This record gives sequence, structure tokens and C-alpha cells, in this order.
Amino acid sequence: MKGRYLWERSGEENLGKSREFFEHAIEKDPGYSLAWAGLADTYNRLADWGVLSRKDANPRARAAAERALQLDNSLVSPIVALAHVKTQYEWDWAGAERLYKRAIELNPNYAPAHQHYSLYLAEVGRPREAVAEARRAREIEPLSLLFGSNVVWFCYVAHQYDQAELEFRKLTEWVPEFTGTYILASVYLQTGRQREAVAELQKSATESHRSVLELMYLGHALGVSGAR
Repeated sequence: MKGRYLWERSGEENLGKSREFFEHAIEKDPGYSLAWAGLADTYNRLADWGVLSRKDANPRARAAAERALQLDNSLVSPIVALAHVKTQYEWDWAGAERLYKRAIELNPNYAPAHQHYSLYLAEVGRPREAVAEARRAREIEPLSLLFGSNVVWFCYVAHQYDQAELEFRKLTEWVPEFTGTYILASVYLQTGRQREAVAELQKSATESHRSVLELMYLGHALGVSGAR
């Protein structure tokens, strides 16, 4: 439970501790399938955040997910983890979609399956479907910050900039500490507000202790604004 809590909150420090909790649970009980599933998700997210390289993290995620399914083939989360590996590391787009659809068929109310499938849909150029899947994940778990932020992001990806900004404002009304400033900054860049974008990202880079994600978007915004 501690591992899942920190995994949900993300960030380099939280994810590092999350991995430690899952590994500790596995040490206590090597047959605990949920701990293996959580470890798979954590390795995937460590790669997503740039904390570990994909070459290092994603094969570990795959191995942990496969172990979880060996122990309990009724679990859905390891299927989603394997699909994520296929898109982000193996580039097996068709195989990934089959796994996402299988996971959703097995458990239509498993929100992370819809959330990850929305990411896949955006990556293969189907943004409107991505928005629909992101909204479905949020509908299932309306209090999830992660799923709420994904609605904002995929509205942006679908070029629905006004809707993206509206969803961002709604989210920060009830979660003032929401750190997805890079999404708002991206909206600013697309709507001609470059100075506002740079200011937002400079602030968020400081607050996030200069995380890879925030620095990446700040570098892009500075380049677009001419401050090469």
C-alpha cells in the first residue's frame, strides 16, 4: 500500500521509495503477485521520468510483470505494464494495443488500463480517442490526480487548447499543489503566450528540484521564445 501510494504521487524521490517498498514486500513473500505487479509499474514510471534509462528499467518491468502473471493470471495491471513496455521500449504498437484491449475486456473498471491506452492512442495519432479514454479513466476514479491531469494533457494533444486550459484550472481548484505546469505552459506556447510559458516553467523547475521532465519543457520553451 505504501508503494502504491508513492507510485501514484510520482516524482524521482517518491518512485525510488516506492520501488524499495515493493522490493521489501517481495523479500518477505516472493509469491506475492501484487508486489511484483507494483514493481513492474514502478520500473516503467522510473523510465518515464528519466530516472533510469529505458534499457535498464523496461526489461526489469517486463520481467516483474511476467512474474506477477505467473503467480496470478487474473491480474490486469501486469498486462498493462507489459503493453507499456511494448510501446515505450519494444515499439510493438500492434501488440501493445492487443494487450490494452485485453486488459479493458478483463476489467472495464480498471482505470489505469484506460489511462495507458489513452497515452498509446495519442502516440499513434488518434488524439480524440485518447481524450475519450482519459475521460473514462477519470470517470472511474474521479479523485485521482494522475487521471485528472491526463485529461488536461490529451485535450492539449488534440489541439483543444481552450478545453485543456479550462480542465487545468478546474483541477488546480481542488488540488492547488498540482505540479503539471508543463501542460499549462505548453498551452501558453501554442496560443502565443511565450513569456508566460517560460515564467511558469522556471517556477516549476525550481519547485520540482529541477526534475528531468520540467527541465526538458523549460528548455523547449526557452528555445521557442528565442532564448537559445
